[in-house]
Amino acid sequence: MKQLKFVGTILLLLYCSSCIRSKEKVIERPPLIWSHSCLEIDKVVLSDTATVLYMKAFFTPQNWIKIASTSFLTDDKGKQYILRSTEGITMGKEFYMPDSGEAEFKLIFPALPASVSSVDFSEGDNMQGAFKIWGIQLKSKTLPKLTLPKETKPDIHAVLPDPELKSGKAPLSVQILGYRKGMPTELNVSVCNPIDFPPTDIVLQLHADGTCSGDIPVYTNHAAVVRYAGKGFECFLAPGETTSLAINLHEIFRTQSRLRKEKHPYGKPVYYSGYLASLSQELAVVKPQFPSIENNDFARQLLSDLNGKNEEEVKEYFLTKHKERTELIAGLEVSPACKQVLRCETNLLYTSLISQTSSLVVQSYIVNNKLQGEEAQKYYNTRINKVPDNFFDVLKDLLSANETTVFYCPTTSYYIYIWGALKFEDTLIRSLGTNQGILFDLLHTAAISRQINDFTSIDGDRIAQLNAPFREIIKAKNDELLVKIEANKKKTGFTVSETGEVSNEDLFPSILSKYRGKVILVDVWATWCGPCIMANKAIKPLKEEWAEKAGKDIVYVYIAGENSPLGTWNNMIPDLKGEHFRLTNQQWAYFSSELKIEGVPTYFIVDREGNITSKMTGFPGVEAIKSKLTELMNKK
Repeated sequence: MKQLKFVGTILLLLYCSSCIRSKEKVIERPPLIWSHSCLEIDKVVLSDTATVLYMKAFFTPQNWIKIASTSFLTDDKGKQYILRSTEGITMGKEFYMPDSGEAEFKLIFPALPASVSSVDFSEGDNMQGAFKIWGIQLKSKTLPKLTLPKETKPDIHAVLPDPELKSGKAPLSVQILGYRKGMPTELNVSVCNPIDFPPTDIVLQLHADGTCSGDIPVYTNHAAVVRYAGKGFECFLAPGETTSLAINLHEIFRTQSRLRKEKHPYGKPVYYSGYLASLSQELAVVKPQFPSIENNDFARQLLSDLNGKNEEEVKEYFLTKHKERTELIAGLEVSPACKQVLRCETNLLYTSLISQTSSLVVQSYIVNNKLQGEEAQKYYNTRINKVPDNFFDVLKDLLSANETTVFYCPTTSYYIYIWGALKFEDTLIRSLGTNQGILFDLLHTAAISRQINDFTSIDGDRIAQLNAPFREIIKAKNDELLVKIEANKKKTGFTVSETGEVSNEDLFPSILSKYRGKVILVDVWATWCGPCIMANKAIKPLKEEWAEKAGKDIVYVYIAGENSPLGTWNNMIPDLKGEHFRLTNQQWAYFSSELKIEGVPTYFIVDREGNITSKMTGFPGVEAIKSKLTELMNKK
């Protein structure tokens, strides 16, 4: 009887465990609306006791990710479920990615009610760079159906209109299909006019329905890039012409996903209407076949292919690639306008690469031989060769001085900038046999525009030398600058401080000693540093929130070097409330070496006794800085 009872007990336990297992629901690779991070969900297991997300991370090897302990799920009724535990990763701790760049772990949350059909995952709404995943489907094998716009059919006979050089406003409207509450509310528009590099960025705010609109300042017909969901969409703008885009989040995520790429498409990633919509739709389809230098895979392959080649061999390599791409474009079943833009971009790309041949030979050697630091710099300084004068004669077969299609190429301003930095104009004049034409107008106008962007006003005689209508464009920009310079003279809240007569060794301690007894945020920056400028804009609301603490509990110290032009620096610091130091080149070199500053921006957080408690290379986000400063300010 005891033995039979024991056997009966075992059978009862097996039955009970099978009942428990039967209540588990396993959802393999559930459909997602969007994840704007390196995380994807491989599987969801639902039971009466827990909700388990089986995560896969795809990120740069030896770089870390972190899952916040504040992470939560939100169900379709708005109820939140806080992260309970993890397996394979520790909450709140840095997890370094293996060499494969892939990792798996589990996130365990409380059980969900049976009625829940979808959830969102988030680390938190007030955390810079927080992981978020929207629309995790628990009951459906497909995503909610979107109402897709009517597709603009390509006009295979379309030709490019001649650009009209005049200033004006271009109405732009954008709709994010699949937009949900909690998704990013800002959309970036990079205005790719041919004379300003980097492009002018304009931020538009999305409404609750995922739409936004704005009048974009333009100089002529030219390209723009609308950025959302980690992806950019090229379009065209023109004075008085309306451009409209509908961006399909469902399809964007599918194409970007490592685990869901083979799923059935949810439509096109983007739909265009309005100005040059047919051309935009064509280019959106065919341009991925023609990567450029800003594409990391293209750049890596390029440097690999150049390994071991000398300058003449590199030039021949570029000419061969140019020919192959040109022939591929000729065979496309697209409009003449589309081919025209693609050919122009190809000509600009390979002209630019050939103009940088000597530098690319050196870069290829450094990368392929894994040279670093001083060893790489030494090789770079000693290796660059001067090529013969006739080396660039081939450019006359690639480039035209009067090619107006350049206005429709989003990367034109980059190439103009590169040729300006290389002082390449004389070479272009020799190669093309002329110093007249649109290309040279752009080179001259862009050079002056850069000076204005650096807060250097231009005298009227120099502006008068420009050809119309570039003359009017530059005059308007210069007039705006003069107004801003006068306005800056009236601004307060910033102080230009001197380092005094101190040794390099005592420089930083001397600066910190001025503010002993207060918490210090030190921002090492440069006027030409785009991430520095964006970070300063991001942190401005926090400084305004803490306005009463400024100078009492906390001090903001900004340190730049002579590589930030004095005129530019003088006119940028009025918008950065705090204490400003501009170091000499010698001071900057010692300061950077001693404190191991690997790039800008770099931040130091210093306690009331003058001790550095944190160092951060790159902008870590407002919340990270706020948290560290608050902790120190609360210590009396």
